[in-house]
Parts: sequence; structure tokens; C-alpha cells
Amino acid sequence: MIKIFFTVVLLYINTYALSLSSDDKYKLFQGEKYSITFTSDYENEAIYIKKNIDDFLEHNDRSFGYSFDDKIKIVLISNNIQVPNAFSTQVPYNLGVYFNGGSGMNEYFSNSSWLTTLLTHEMIHNYQTNAKKSEISKTLHKYLGNNYMPVFAVAPFFTLPNLLLPTAILEGDAVLNESLYNNGGRLFNGSLNAMKNSLVFNNKITPSRFINDHLEFPYTTEKYIVGGFYMQYMANKYGVDKVNQFFYENSIHSINPFLLNSSYENHFGIEFEQSIRDFVNFTKDKYKGYKELKNKNILARSKSEVYFSKIENNIYYITTDLIEEKRLNIYDLNTNSIRYNNTSLPNGKV
Repeated sequence: MIKIFFTVVLLYINTYALSLSSDDKYKLFQGEKYSITFTSDYENEAIYIKKNIDDFLEHNDRSFGYSFDDKIKIVLISNNIQVPNAFSTQVPYNLGVYFNGGSGMNEYFSNSSWLTTLLTHEMIHNYQTNAKKSEISKTLHKYLGNNYMPVFAVAPFFTLPNLLLPTAILEGDAVLNESLYNNGGRLFNGSLNAMKNSLVFNNKITPSRFINDHLEFPYTTEKYIVGGFYMQYMANKYGVDKVNQFFYENSIHSINPFLLNSSYENHFGIEFEQSIRDFVNFTKDKYKGYKELKNKNILARSKSEVYFSKIENNIYYITTDLIEEKRLNIYDLNTNSIRYNNTSLPNGKV
């Protein structure tokens, strides 16, 4: 009973956080297949999306093998709303909400435009989850709209079966696609590639770990990064369009949305678990010259992203174990020595 109570409370808090409004006045662009809602501060960004969205939709209609059954609604929300990043949802609408919060994380995302990254990554999620190959899902949508809960009759019927796909597949495919538009992307980040290699060479990437969420380092980041490189491997083997069209193929499972292996065999001609093992073997072979630093050569360890700043002859960076106080590391280039101070500075560049 206590678990149920806290689950309900957390769901309520999460819903409230996503629905907080502000006193800002919003404007609206209306198109045949889309709408863009924005504040005056983001009018230039709205115009950029308006100029590019028709080509983007046309391209991805072909790549994913279907078109949205609802108009895509894009919201460029005010800085006064408490949403830290962005999100994509199908309930109650085919909606993408974009926030300016990641515009200072260009090194991590290895991109030149935060807006382009948001547009590609989040709308790819819309394509993944809006898919309805099953006539059951199409009928449910026609009469009841989108719903993340199953409709119970003789059996549970799902309007949006792809919502139950593993996180690594959903986020991995979005990371793959964000890296295809001449805007960089996380697949171009060398440190993230090294992190993926470290996990692979330490035999951490198994079908079970890949398909399930867990509490081990690097936490949810793993689903984005390892998932992204896995999807890149699949795209190199089968083609980007074939990978993207998997989501329409999988959406046929409106009664039992957990038939992932069946979808893989029908679409790729391979079992899901075998594809993970092949990816691991491919990575080990491609990066067979990869070597991890030995402990004596490691300057510091951190469980959050590390950014380096060079000021005169010193290199500054902040590390944290997420338990004790953060540490400001100062590396002296003249003496090749390092000293530490505890700090309350926020993560990022010093």
C-alpha cells in the first residue's frame, strides 16, 4: 500500500512539473501537418523550424515508412517554465516540447546547434511512438485518441505498443538520427565512444543489461550512448531506413507489445540477443587496439561529465562521486602536479 501511495504521489508531481505555466504570451504558427507555439523570445527559432519542418517530415515519412496520424505540435517553452530539457509524448497529443536548457552543452552533444539537436532527437521519438501498424491500434486511436494505458476487452489492447520498447532502443535510435543532419551529435563525441568501449571490454554489455534499466554507472546515460552506437552498428549493416522502419514493424503487436524478438526476426532476420552479441564482437574487433589507462595514470575519477578549462598554466576541472562534496582539480602544467579543493561550484566549465 505504501509503494502504491508513493508511486501515485511521484506520478502526480511529475505530471504537475510538466504542466506548469507562466505569464508569458505565446504565439502560434499553423501548418497543414504541424503547429508551432512559441514566445516572442524564441520567434527566430520558431521561424527556423517552420522553414525546415516540411522537408524534415517528408524525409522521415519515407525513412520510417509511415506518416503521423495526428498533426505534430511543437512548443518552444518559456525560460520561466520548470522543464530542464525537452520531451516528446503521444498523450494526449502528438507533441514535442523544447527548452533552451541544453544550449550550453555543445561539447557533450558535439553539436553546432542545440535547436537542431532538439528538433531531430525529440521528433524521432514522435515517429517511434506514434506508429500504428495494427488495425486494432488504428481503431482505438480513431475512437479514443492516444492512450498509454491498454484498453481491456477480451484482452488488453494497446494503442501505442512502442511506448513499451526498451529505453536503449528508443533513445539509441534517436541518438543515431540526431547525428545524421550535419550537426554533429553524440556519436561524434570521443569520450562517449571511449565510455562505450570501456563497458564493452569489461563485458558489461549483455542482452539482459541492454534491455533493462538499472542503477549501475553510467546510469541512464548508458541507454543513450551504448544504444546510439548499437543503432549505428545496425544502420551500417542494414541501412538507416531499415532501422527506422523497425518501429512501424514492431507496432503490429497491439495485444502483446513485448514480442521484441519476433519483431527482430521478422524485420532483420536475426534474434535480438544475437544482434547484441554481434555488436559487442564487432566493437571488440574494431577497437582491439583500445587500452584503458592504468590506475597510476588516472588523475581523477568522476561520476558526472568533466569539462576542462585552461587558465594561464593551469587546467581546471570539477569531479564528483555524487556522494561527497565536489572537488575542484587544478593541474599545473609547469610542474605536472595536481592539487584539490572542495567546491560548491556547479558542474561545467570553471
